[in-house]
Amino acid sequence: FGIGYSIFFMTFIEDDLTRRLALSLLTLFFVLVYFEFLVRFYRYLLYVVVVTDKKVHRIKKTLITLDDHLSVDLWMMQDIEKSQNGIMQNLLRFGTIILEVQETVMRLHFVPNIASKYEQIMYLREQARAKMGYFGGEARRELEKKEPLGTKVTAI
Repeated sequence: FGIGYSIFFMTFIEDDLTRRLALSLLTLFFVLVYFEFLVRFYRYLLYVVVVTDKKVHRIKKTLITLDDHLSVDLWMMQDIEKSQNGIMQNLLRFGTIILEVQETVMRLHFVPNIASKYEQIMYLREQARAKMGYFGGEARRELEKKEPLGTKVTAI
């Protein structure tokens, strides 16, 4: 825009050196702005969280420098916390969900409609545990070791 303006509207400048200097400065400005755009484009961060019925995937990726993929099994989750700090987060209903699995902590920041997302993750975790054979945090295999099926006697 600036170069076009200077070519068509700076014709009143009689001195050739001044006109070339102005065009050179505007060209340099254009190149710097373009370079800034390229730097921001290459550092652009793709941040996606995908929740399936078995796992939670967090993907962080930039064009060149960063490629981070963290996956967590839902049935192995030990703790799920939701955090809404401050009046703005409570009014706008967003916050942070913290998922803890063994030694891994996954933080999901700026989650919109956090209450429903929290309940959905809790429901998916219980479904995954039921599929894997967990009852109240204890594995079905461990329960069968304690009391094999068919050996429990009940009084009528």
